[in-house]
Amino acid sequence: MLLNKEEWVMKLAEAILLRGYMAEKISSLTERICKNIRVQEDSTPHEDPIMLLAEAERLNKRLSDVVVLINKTNVNEKLPDGRILSQAIADRERFIRMQTIYENAISEMGDRFYTRLDRTEIKWIATVDIPNLQKKSDELTVKIRELNSLIQETNWKVEIEDV
Repeated sequence: MLLNKEEWVMKLAEAILLRGYMAEKISSLTERICKNIRVQEDSTPHEDPIMLLAEAERLNKRLSDVVVLINKTNVNEKLPDGRILSQAIADRERFIRMQTIYENAISEMGDRFYTRLDRTEIKWIATVDIPNLQKKSDELTVKIRELNSLIQETNWKVEIEDV
């Protein structure tokens, strides 16, 4: 691994922040590489694309190392309620996907409902119980918020380890 012992002794939340920073840095390096990979004849690039590529490769390897450590920690740690952290993350993603489906359905009905301008236009009616969908969406919002709180609490308590 490219991470030395001092670098991986951190809270899980810090590793997650580091992962985000590294991903943004790689994106920035990619843009800089693209801007400097081609120049007019008899010109020089503002930055050396070979050096930028080497930095992107090094950082990409470090990012992979951090992701592996995060994933290992997520599998080995539990939330205060006893759920495995990786399962809680999967549950949260499932809740978010379902909430998105409900919200899109509600939005679609709302868009069609108000587009009728006079009696000669087509009248759209809901084929599902919109208030029930809204209730389900609201319930998922609460579940997502509560689960996020538990996940964040765990992320700031757990030391990431080279497990």
